[in-house]
Amino acid sequence: MSRFVFVVSAVAAAAALVALPGGAVDRGADGLIVFSQGSGSIVTLGGGVEHVLTPAGQVQTDPSVSPDGARIAFIQSGHLYSETIAGTKAKAVNVGGNPFEGSPTWSPDATQLAYVDGSNGQIYTVKAGGGTPVQLTTGLAGVADLAWSPDGSKIAFDGLDANSTHQLFTVTTARTHQVAQLTSGSCANVQPDWSPDATQIAFETPCFDGSGQIAVMPAGGGGATPVALYHAYAGAAYPTWSPDGSTIVFSANEGKGSLQLWSSSPDNTGGDGKTLTATQLTFDAGQPNNTVPTWQPVHHPSLAAPSSGTAGSTIQVSGSDFLSEQAVKLSFRDANGVKTSLGKAQTPLGGGFTKTVTIPAGAAPGAGKVTATGGTLTATATVDVG
Repeated sequence: MSRFVFVVSAVAAAAALVALPGGAVDRGADGLIVFSQGSGSIVTLGGGVEHVLTPAGQVQTDPSVSPDGARIAFIQSGHLYSETIAGTKAKAVNVGGNPFEGSPTWSPDATQLAYVDGSNGQIYTVKAGGGTPVQLTTGLAGVADLAWSPDGSKIAFDGLDANSTHQLFTVTTARTHQVAQLTSGSCANVQPDWSPDATQIAFETPCFDGSGQIAVMPAGGGGATPVALYHAYAGAAYPTWSPDGSTIVFSANEGKGSLQLWSSSPDNTGGDGKTLTATQLTFDAGQPNNTVPTWQPVHHPSLAAPSSGTAGSTIQVSGSDFLSEQAVKLSFRDANGVKTSLGKAQTPLGGGFTKTVTIPAGAAPGAGKVTATGGTLTATATVDVG
C-alpha cells in the first residue's frame, strides 16, 4: 500500500534502539509495525522500541510486511527486494532492465508480490522468490499505493480517472484483470488498505477538511466516514489496519512539526464528525518523517508432543504459527530443571514444522518440557518422562 516514490538521495542510518518517552507502549507489541523514516530508512516499532533495519549508506523505501509475518518487501536502487523481518538475508526479487519499481504488496499466501513498474506505470506480479513478471493492467495513469485483498482476488490502488483526479480502483488478479473504479468526484482519494475481513477500505482523502484525512468506506465503494484527526494541519496519510481490525495506524503531522505515527479506532466518528481523537505512537525528535506503516501479523505459536515418553526414546513434536522460513530452536528441560538442546527445525511457508527428537537419556523422571523458540516466538509442550 506504500506510495510509489522515486528516492535518489543517500542516507546513513546506523542500527539503533530507541525507547519511546513517557513509557509509551505502541499497539503493535504483539506484531511489529514497520515503517519508512526520513529519505530511506526502514524501521520497526514494537513494545515501545524502534529498531533501524536499513544498513548505513543504503536507501530503502516502501516497506511491506508479508502476510505470514516473515519478510519485508521494499525498494532499493529502484528495484524490488525482500528481507527477513529482522532485516537480514536481503535478496533481489526483480532486477530486470526496468528501474524504478515501487509500491510492493504481498499476496495473502505470501507467494507473490505485486508492484508498479516505472517503465510504463502499470501493475505487475512476480513470484516472491523471483521469476518472470506478469502484467495485470494496461493504459492506466498515475498508478500507486497497491494493496492486495485478503482473499487474493483483487488489488486495490489509486490512479488517475478520466478527469485526471486520483481515485481508488481495483483490478482482479484472475486472467481477465478487470479494473473497477471505487471512488469519484473532485477530491484526490489515495493510499487504500483493506480491512482484515475485506469488508472495508481505509484511505487518505482531503474531502472532509481540505488536507489529508483518514477515512473508511465499504470495500465495494460508497459513503466514506472520517476516522481520525479532523484538523487542517494534520496531514494524515498512509493508513494501515491492525491484524485484528481494531485499529488503524497512519502518519500525520498534527501540529508536531514532523510526521509521526498515530493510531485510531476505525469507528472513531467523534459524535459530531469533527471531534476525532488519535493516539501518538512515535515521538522521534527533529523531523523524522515517519510514513508508510505496515503491520506484521500477530502470531500465537503452539507446540504439540506426546504426553509421555521414556528417557532416551524418540518422539515427534509439531509446531504451528511460527514465522515462515524461520530456524526454530528446540530444547528439553527435565523435572530437575536440566536443559538439553534438541537441535533446530526449519519452518517452510506457513510457519509449521514437524521434527523427531530424542528425550535425553539422562532425563529425570517426571514432567519435562519441550520448548520451541523462533526469534521472539516461543511455545512449550509437556512430556511426562517415565
